Amino acid sequence: MNMHLDRKLKKWIELGIIDNCAKDKILALENDTKTSYILNAIMALGGVSIIVGIISLIAANWYKIPGYIKLTCNYLWLLALAVSILYAHTKRLNLIRELLIFLFWGSILGSIALIGQVYHLQSHIFNATFFWLATTTPIILLSKERILPHLWTIALIVLFALFLSYLYDEKIFNDPYLFINLLPLLLFYLSEAFAFYRYNLHFKPVIKNIAWVVLCVTVAIWGATRWVYVNHPDHLWIPICIIAFSIPALVLYYKQNNPLTGSLIVLGVMYSEIPTFIANKSYVLLPQHELKILGGILYIALAAFVAFIGIKVKYKRIFDGACLIIALRIIIIYFEVFGTLLKTGAGLILSGIIVLGLAFVWHKKRNLIWKLSGDQQ
Repeated sequence: MNMHLDRKLKKWIELGIIDNCAKDKILALENDTKTSYILNAIMALGGVSIIVGIISLIAANWYKIPGYIKLTCNYLWLLALAVSILYAHTKRLNLIRELLIFLFWGSILGSIALIGQVYHLQSHIFNATFFWLATTTPIILLSKERILPHLWTIALIVLFALFLSYLYDEKIFNDPYLFINLLPLLLFYLSEAFAFYRYNLHFKPVIKNIAWVVLCVTVAIWGATRWVYVNHPDHLWIPICIIAFSIPALVLYYKQNNPLTGSLIVLGVMYSEIPTFIANKSYVLLPQHELKILGGILYIALAAFVAFIGIKVKYKRIFDGACLIIALRIIIIYFEVFGTLLKTGAGLILSGIIVLGLAFVWHKKRNLIWKLSGDQQ
């Protein structure tokens, strides 16, 4: 069951917008029209198997095949896929069309590699990947299911990583890692752009969910690491631009009556960029060991804000996950401060006591917090 939809329907019933009969009909329609993730995953697996099989058959005698035969067979294969997609779309064979679109999408990338191999073209992999996504995105937009938006978004993230590699290899910019915080912001804004695309309503939630995953990974790993291994840049205009680029997210979510979510995005970006300001070459505000402690405290504060959002939206999983992160981060701070005690039994005993104490307090206060917030579940 879609838990988010279920919570919305319960709220609408409380407000008198719908009744229980209408709720049951909406849930029944949702269950009848949605496509299983398992089915989509199996289809994707079958498509990958076909592509790999074709590649394997060709690779067995690859160097014996003349270039013009390779290209001719490649174009005939693409033509056959294009005609099949059109036929499946006309006959409304949705699942078959999705599989064919996936095959066509992957075959275009193979075609680019084939042309480069036949004509011995030399180029950075970013150029080929960019050309592939630019030319195949229109066909992806014909998708009606969830799986292709997921794969397309992942490919977009790979393209961004290759772009950073391209900047570094071409010596256009020596510190491309500073763009990492831009990725979740770009995905958030892209998901909002897909709000106007009505042909496939899966694009917006899929891209937004992946944006949240990327933001969490960026803050939890990249952001926390920068407080421990902070760099010393000569300039501050890049982190300033990144923070400024996050402000529209706050405005956007504020207009959607969800300012806490926008604030979380901005705070997450700021958390990852603050070490750059503190450890600029022109000045050092804090020594390295104090910087680690400050980073841990701010990390806990950010996780506490996430827990608060979980309470406000009445989503217990967010609250529980944030509490778990807080407990883990407190333990990590202890390790950072008293790392030498880890070699003794006393240190291990103290670590266990802290973990058990935090678990006990969390268990006792968790239900009280939810009761005070008005959730009786």
